[in-house]
Amino acid sequence: MKASELKKVLEHFGTVEVTEEHGRFVAHVVSQQFEGVEDGERQYRVWERVREQLGLQASVDIEFIFTYSPSEWDRLVRGEYLTEAQD
Repeated sequence: MKASELKKVLEHFGTVEVTEEHGRFVAHVVSQQFEGVEDGERQYRVWERVREQLGLQASVDIEFIFTYSPSEWDRLVRGEYLTEAQD
């Protein structure tokens, strides 16, 4: 699997960034579809899509897929999540 293949599959949800290190992939997905949706359901949706489009074997190459709503992403970019975690 290539980073571009994973990115294309995950773009179904929204904005995607995929990085690769030592043959393992990490993806960040920002999607309006995740607004108000719990983390477990988000993970279920993205992993289901990966398995459907790339097959079960592809999951071996993926380290993690982070999922954010646009409002969460904005807060993360501003560093607000880091502040909350320290409180």
